[in-house]
Amino acid sequence: MIFRQDINGLRALAVLIVVLFHFGIPYAQGGFVGVDVFFVISGYLMTGIIVRRLETGKFSLLGFYLDRARRIIPALAALCGVLLLLGGLWLLPTEYRLLGKHVASSISFLSNAVFWLESGYFDLESHQKWLLHTWSLSVEWQFYLLYPLLLLGVFRLCRANTVRWLVLAATLLSFALSVYASSRWASAAFYLLPTRAWEMLVGGIVCLFPLHWQPTPRHAVLRRGLEGLGFGLIIASVLLNRPADIWPGWLALLPVSGAALLVWSARQGSLLTANPLSQWLGTVSYSVYLWHWPVVVVLNYLDKTSDPLWVGAGLLTSALLGAASFRWVETPSRHLGLSSSTTAAVSHRPALLQFAAMVGTVGVLGAGVFALQGLPMRVSPVVRLAEQESLNKNPVRQACFLESGTQSPDCIVGGDGKTVRVIVLGDSHADASVGGVAAAIPPSQTGGALFLGYMSCLSIPGVHFKLGDQGYQCGDYLKTVFARLATAYRDVPIVVINRTSVYVWGHNEDTLDKFAGPLVSFDGLPLPRRADAAYLAGFKQRYVAAMCALAETHPVYLLQPIPEIGVDVPKTLARRLMRDPHAAEVTLDMADYQARHAFTLALMETTRQACPRIHLLDPTPYFCQDGTCFGSQQHRPLYYDNNHLSEHGNRRLTPLFRLMF
Repeated sequence: MIFRQDINGLRALAVLIVVLFHFGIPYAQGGFVGVDVFFVISGYLMTGIIVRRLETGKFSLLGFYLDRARRIIPALAALCGVLLLLGGLWLLPTEYRLLGKHVASSISFLSNAVFWLESGYFDLESHQKWLLHTWSLSVEWQFYLLYPLLLLGVFRLCRANTVRWLVLAATLLSFALSVYASSRWASAAFYLLPTRAWEMLVGGIVCLFPLHWQPTPRHAVLRRGLEGLGFGLIIASVLLNRPADIWPGWLALLPVSGAALLVWSARQGSLLTANPLSQWLGTVSYSVYLWHWPVVVVLNYLDKTSDPLWVGAGLLTSALLGAASFRWVETPSRHLGLSSSTTAAVSHRPALLQFAAMVGTVGVLGAGVFALQGLPMRVSPVVRLAEQESLNKNPVRQACFLESGTQSPDCIVGGDGKTVRVIVLGDSHADASVGGVAAAIPPSQTGGALFLGYMSCLSIPGVHFKLGDQGYQCGDYLKTVFARLATAYRDVPIVVINRTSVYVWGHNEDTLDKFAGPLVSFDGLPLPRRADAAYLAGFKQRYVAAMCALAETHPVYLLQPIPEIGVDVPKTLARRLMRDPHAAEVTLDMADYQARHAFTLALMETTRQACPRIHLLDPTPYFCQDGTCFGSQQHRPLYYDNNHLSEHGNRRLTPLFRLMF
């Protein structure tokens, strides 16, 4: 195959925008589209390799798989091995356990499915997964396994010309599925092959429907135009798309089309792609892609993602590690199992053994770390205690906390399990606090707390969460609950516990969509990109009306915002204790708390003044003093993550909740 400078330069562009995005560089918020560009390139190259060999009768399925293995596995295995070694020295047991799981899934090319089942790509917890970026390698490998079988079958059963039309049909089918699934099952559509295959198949279309250029001025102008348009579409996608957008779906057409046009233009010697820097970066792009993400995770661990000097050092380190990996791992591995004195058939055996040993060794080590719970004996008991607080959650959460549907399980927490003395209504903050409420019920009252909790569900009937799927029916659920409470359990106190501020402003954790804007809309109120005056007024109107509706038949207690620490408290504290047994507690400035929740605090005060049976409960005296709010005290976390109270932490509020009785 003729070396394509333009494709190598396109690789450079793809890896550059991905790296800039992951390092949080301004104006690169859509840099995740670089993966889509890589998919197009892979589809183009693989189609060319397979079809040419099929047409000449030289195609070997096993040989094709081994060629791909030589390209992908050694550098990936090296990365996994280094991470396992260093992780054993520096990671907490739960982190090391998770790394072991991800190593095993990455080296077996199943990590896309594993990450799909765990969380979304843009979720906070994903930023500390060392091998998160390997999901794309798993998608590609799965494509490499199936695609040649499809083409081989078509070549044997049909005319060769049928291949191009079959690939076109498969592209359209996968794209339609991607559009449909992206708006309904966002995480699955992002990670899984059926909704990503069309991007690689577009590359196949470019290969199978080539543009035949002539050395004429007119064709030269057309090629420059296609190249410029393709480049512009990719850059526009980087600038315009955001992590909060539905992806891949329709929006992925922009970078995919751009990549296709660039490959179609086939401009060799172009300043955009053939310059020395692009050619070097394109050559080492795979290794840079592999190593840059662990560097990003290191910056997250050190809380240095916003420090320009650290970010700059991280970018340089990524380039150096990528160059080293290319020089000492990628390049030698291309000859694994082959020698000039052996035939292709004979060479398969040593290559297979080498790759089996590589995959098996790394996979077994990863699985072993996972099975042994991350080797907790590596750390001190105080570190383990701090870290284990992340598991200290509501023990009835799985049975009692709704994530979909409209039918409440009506769990009564505490007491005799039959009599209702208080009602707890809210979202995950209610789930994290209900134990403290139940503990506040006087011993003389035999009843417990009726828990009406729903994930990410602000307690306003008709609310709509912007990333909900078909099973997410919070607004309808609340309509049913409010109608029921209008007549049931009359005069029983209701405590409403919501993470209200997040629905208005977005998350304040260090996520890729930090402060990305409102998360909810309401019947008759559109969802803006930012919380403008009209949105805030509508939010206030609906909140006051909802709480006052409850207060017509019940005394209502609004728990003012729990301090949101912004970092994972158990992990942060445990990491500090690993370095220093006398480490500082995890804290938040009171000024940050007040700035974050100014609107919510004013909203609740307005609601209290509007309806006489509404009361406010202030949690800050139990967590804050002298201008500081504590996420941990005496080296024990009060939260199980960055904003949810643990069962230990929610008992701090039990004296406050006793005011209701």
